[in-house]
Amino acid sequence: GAEGRAELALVEAMAGAKAAGNAAMAAGEWAAALDSYQDALRINPAADGYNAVLLCNSAAALVRLGRHREAIRAASQALDRRPHYGKAALHRARASMALNEAAEAAGDLERAVQADPRLGPGLASELEAARRAAAASKQDYYAVLGVEESASSAEIKKAFHRLALKFHPDKQDDDSPEAVARAERRFQRITDAHAVLSDAGGRREHDRQRKFRAANQVHACRR
Repeated sequence: GAEGRAELALVEAMAGAKAAGNAAMAAGEWAAALDSYQDALRINPAADGYNAVLLCNSAAALVRLGRHREAIRAASQALDRRPHYGKAALHRARASMALNEAAEAAGDLERAVQADPRLGPGLASELEAARRAAAASKQDYYAVLGVEESASSAEIKKAFHRLALKFHPDKQDDDSPEAVARAERRFQRITDAHAVLSDAGGRREHDRQRKFRAANQVHACRR
């Protein structure tokens, strides 16, 4: 009937736009690919399964364009629709790594491998690098807040307020579950860093441990 023909027309239109996007990606035309995927997404917003693929592909194009924050948002929206979508987790991981958000990158790389074990061999070195960077940043609260070790109390407070406003779960433009969960994790790390560095005793102990780790690392490299 008419309803079936209309639905078929939507499917064909989405498939055509997706194919155009894929062709542009293959040709290295990232912006054109993104435009085609976005066109396809506007055709039938209710088609969650198909739109997850389009959002994942959009994230891939955005990573290539260096628009990493937008890539994270697109990949998060794909994962909202398909939680076990390995490629979407992979694109989000690479966007996170480009933004020096190593903990998020490591988590998403692990998620990608769990969702699609075939990705594992090709991601082994990438995952190891992300894990190392995540461990280092987790132990360095100056890196979490993006300030130097010599930062004053006022500079630490200013950095905290700037990041807290940016990553507060209630302040996110994207209120999807994936995006909110990500913001909550980042906000917790920022809060923990500020709590330690804003306390004189906590900061002294943090600095002592930080120097101890650095000395051990130098010793290990010379062995």
